[in-house]
Amino acid sequence: MTDQPVRFGIVGAGFAAQRMNLPALAKIPEARAVAIADTNEARAREVAAASDVPRAYGSYEAMLKDGELDAVIVNTPNALHAPVAEAALAAGCHVVVEKPMARNADEAARLAALAQQRGLLLGVDLHLRYTPLFQAAHALISKGELGDIYHVRAMLWRRNGIPGYGSWFTTAALSGGGALLDIGSHMLDLALWLAGEPTVRSVSAVTSDRLGRAGVGRGGWGIDRNTGTTFDVDDSVSAFIRCANGAVINLDVAWAAHSGDNDGQVHLLGSEAGLLASYGHGPAKLELYTERDGEPVTLPQEIPPGEPSHQALLRGFVAAVRGEGPVPVPAADGVRLARLSDAIYASARAGREIELGD
Repeated sequence: MTDQPVRFGIVGAGFAAQRMNLPALAKIPEARAVAIADTNEARAREVAAASDVPRAYGSYEAMLKDGELDAVIVNTPNALHAPVAEAALAAGCHVVVEKPMARNADEAARLAALAQQRGLLLGVDLHLRYTPLFQAAHALISKGELGDIYHVRAMLWRRNGIPGYGSWFTTAALSGGGALLDIGSHMLDLALWLAGEPTVRSVSAVTSDRLGRAGVGRGGWGIDRNTGTTFDVDDSVSAFIRCANGAVINLDVAWAAHSGDNDGQVHLLGSEAGLLASYGHGPAKLELYTERDGEPVTLPQEIPPGEPSHQALLRGFVAAVRGEGPVPVPAADGVRLARLSDAIYASARAGREIELGD
């Protein structure tokens, strides 16, 4: 451990850097953003100046070559997650990579192996775990309030939520996938994490692209990247996942749907109680469903205040770099999620259930 702040370089000067990572690092005394790299060097310089970051670069290679970094945050298109993270690890930096960890399980596993070989930390930005809502839900589950969890449903539908239509977001070669790898990564991770990380045995899934191919459901996120008409990814996914302990997980996510926007929600059923954690358009909601004196009762649960989820995750990662705690979402979790996502896509292509090995 050192008294010096952990020095971060950020690759990608877009929304995530400006609205999430830089404000978060500014609130963590043990960390400091010292460099930003973006292929749009003018934007990198502008963001650096606005955030009191001393150095800006037009490439991540130039940033890494200059050195003086302890850690790197990767906020790039999905196709660059693996090469940028690999370069940062090769340069001796710890790494936090935006979700999904990579386009597929092979890329994710290669990253995890490299980090282990070099004795460096590699984390995944699945920050919804660190919202006050899901921290409170996890605490209730950890206390045994639900008993044995046997069913989980994770759902998030958007009416008009396709990001960056025609850009890397909707181009399979650059993104690796659509709604599943974008919003589905968060919902699937929450389902697994809250359920106690059960071993997955098989998955049966379907995907759709009919609204996206028709140009329906374009959203505001990434609207500055609406550069064309390419859409060869999924706009919605439904998956049924069987676990070794007998539990099942239902996943339903959609970038675009002829429906009202629904709040993101994870509903867990246990032998002693059920729990609903919901967030989105109104205040977050956490409710416990059980029985008292033989009668069904609904018990609203308190959600204690907490810091923004990106800030909490990065604070935990900084602590890990300083030897003061574990990596908040370690590489192994990212690899597992990538393998399951690959299986979901394989099932949808094959039109049948896919079994996963141990």
